[in-house]
Amino acid sequence: MNVDANSDSAWHGESADVCIIGAGPAGLVLASELAGHGLSVTVLESGGNLPERFYQQLNEGDGGDEYGDLESTRYRQIGGTANLWNTEVDGVSAAKFLPLDPVDFVPRRWRPDGWPFERDALEPYYLRAQAIADLGPFLYQGSDWPQPDRAPLAQESELLVSAVYQFGAAKPYTSVLARSLAAADHVRLVTHATVLELETDRAATRITAAKVGSASGGTVSVRARLFVLAAGAIESARLLLASPAPGGGGIGNASGWVGRGFMEHPRDHALTLTPRRSAIDELGFYDLHRGADGTWIMGRLALEAAALRDHDLPNASVSLLAAYQRGFATQWLERWRRLTGLPPAYPRGGTGWWNNPERPERFNVLVNLEQAPREANRVRLSSRRDAFGVPRVQLDWQWTRSEQRSLERLRGLVKEELERLGLGEVTVNERALPSPRAHHHAGTLRMHDDPRYGVVDANARVHDVENLYCAGAAVFPTAGFANPMLTVLALTIRLADHLTASRPRQCAEPTATRRPPEWAGTP
Repeated sequence: MNVDANSDSAWHGESADVCIIGAGPAGLVLASELAGHGLSVTVLESGGNLPERFYQQLNEGDGGDEYGDLESTRYRQIGGTANLWNTEVDGVSAAKFLPLDPVDFVPRRWRPDGWPFERDALEPYYLRAQAIADLGPFLYQGSDWPQPDRAPLAQESELLVSAVYQFGAAKPYTSVLARSLAAADHVRLVTHATVLELETDRAATRITAAKVGSASGGTVSVRARLFVLAAGAIESARLLLASPAPGGGGIGNASGWVGRGFMEHPRDHALTLTPRRSAIDELGFYDLHRGADGTWIMGRLALEAAALRDHDLPNASVSLLAAYQRGFATQWLERWRRLTGLPPAYPRGGTGWWNNPERPERFNVLVNLEQAPREANRVRLSSRRDAFGVPRVQLDWQWTRSEQRSLERLRGLVKEELERLGLGEVTVNERALPSPRAHHHAGTLRMHDDPRYGVVDANARVHDVENLYCAGAAVFPTAGFANPMLTVLALTIRLADHLTASRPRQCAEPTATRRPPEWAGTP
């Protein structure tokens, strides 16, 4: 059932088996999985069903000039940041999906930590996440998706190999799951319920309640047997740091790692490919298109695992985005068509160029990068406070000289390889720095078996707090280059299985069915 903390006077924070903080994709999928096992679940969401300025302003923080503001990178509303997905596919909002690579789970020379398990341990959960996200088959190699007119590059390369992104719609998280949970009697989806802090027993070894504030000024203590933080990497760390604990420093922070190890996926735009004319028709696989089974995919160039080791490189992925040069008259005509509501006569660039008779004059070579989990990159509390009196956040993020040197080495190798493959000439803007604004927040509650080097264990339970778990990219000990959502969903399903290990499933999953008649379902 739905509850509004601002207007439902009958709601007094009734206890539940599990209290989930955050109704983004991780929180909603976890609630769905737990509800299927008959557990009573309370989901607390700070926002509502629609955007509301008051709640968005709670996200304000200090990120510095490099990173930018923290308000627009997070979202308080049912569906969380899925409401911000801005790739339009077949008329609906969507995002890229793909799993982490096996190399992302193992230690490397320049980042000695890996995950407490290997990629194979996540494979069954990736398969289930793939279905929940309404994606195609769990196939992400370019060789899995050939079509007569859109084939991956045939030439062999020791550095680059063809792979794909799949695209999934936002609707399962912004509407479908929420409607299904609202119909479940043993699930309370509480909106306008801003968690101010977590309350503990005297020893801070057990969470007793989540203190919830509403815009009316009142507070409610929500009690549960188990608590799960699913509020995103920044907000989840903020809640632990802002919650009182013996000795100070916040809950679960004996190691000092809460908030540390923040990772982004920097995006580099320094390379430009001017293709030879005959090569353009060989690149259709790397534009956004439907696979033979109807799955929306886009080809990309991945780094071979052996090349990563041999050249000591961070993981990365290369995308080819079409670019066009326009004269003044053409630009003016296109602007007039947009103002009058007419569709563009020419592609604007990026994706969707293959079926247009005008071929791009060049390609922007977008490189998505892995970043190491450095202690200095962190979320900490600010001296400023929000409307509820909770300290705002300060994000410390830096791109180091050693990271820039690795990127420059990667640029040189990619340039050399694209030219060796005969695709054209590649130019490099050698002074360019990557943009940190992919807004894929990860790593602030990192997973590690040893409590000295992490915040949660391999089952995502906070060390030394027996009933507090975390869901989402906050627990990533490394993040690769990949969009995190598929791994977030896989870890969430794995957590649900852990929490319900002794309980049989009692009802069907309230999720969208695989590929409804119209892609992504109805509004």
